[in-house]
Amino acid sequence: VILTEIDRMDRFESLDKLCHYVGLVPNVYASDEKERVGHQTRRGNSLLRRLLLQSAWVAKNRDPALLLKFNELTTRMNANKAIVRIQKKLLSRIRRVMLTGEPYQCGIVQ
Repeated sequence: VILTEIDRMDRFESLDKLCHYVGLVPNVYASDEKERVGHQTRRGNSLLRRLLLQSAWVAKNRDPALLLKFNELTTRMNANKAIVRIQKKLLSRIRRVMLTGEPYQCGIVQ
């Protein structure tokens, strides 16, 4: 599904642009002097966003580095917010695999 929805990964200059395409960015409410960051935006590819969310829940249990990061994040925030951070990390890894052609490797916990 990721390959069909994204097509070519090289069309995204950075991970930030890819996150905007998927919709893994917060809503920003801004006026003259005030700026407030809200919940995750509803813009972007909702199919990819849902797929990455489910994949992040599975990946955190299979990849020791993601589990370690998730546990670290849950000390500061609730699990739902933490999994969004894991979702971005997973998207970053998928991007790297698609750009380099190297196989996915689980992170190493030190």
